[in-house]
Amino acid sequence: TFLSRLDTFVEQLRKAELPATAFMIEALGLSQRGSTQAGECWGKVVGAVLQNLRGIDVTCLYRPFALCVLLPGSSPDAGLMRAGKIKRALLEASVQWNTPVCFEKLAVSVATVGDAEDNASFLNRLELALEEAVDCSDREVVIHDGNTCHFQET
Repeated sequence: TFLSRLDTFVEQLRKAELPATAFMIEALGLSQRGSTQAGECWGKVVGAVLQNLRGIDVTCLYRPFALCVLLPGSSPDAGLMRAGKIKRALLEASVQWNTPVCFEKLAVSVATVGDAEDNASFLNRLELALEEAVDCSDREVVIHDGNTCHFQET
């Protein structure tokens, strides 16, 4: 479903010659918890992410405890700043949450939609960067620049 939504948005952005960046965020450690307890924490994560988005941003549950957010019109630098801001906001907010369990760590990846790249390849790059992001510090995200992944402090 997300890929079909993404196809429509990216096609419109390419026609208008506007950039698009996306990020994925995964709450690590929740899959090993009870579903009710993990669900409570995950609900707070999703709520906090949605509070930090614009009305034109496209959000989708990518896999359990992982969101993908498309930022239409966002340059690579703007997308990186937004992803870093949301990660910091989540880390700060989670200290105040009164939930039985919380995520152990947040993995965040960022990539810009390529001009001629199909959306499935783009999502694969973003997911590959998310796998690398498991090793990030709280102040880092992983960027896939089209060729390689690299850690970036935000």
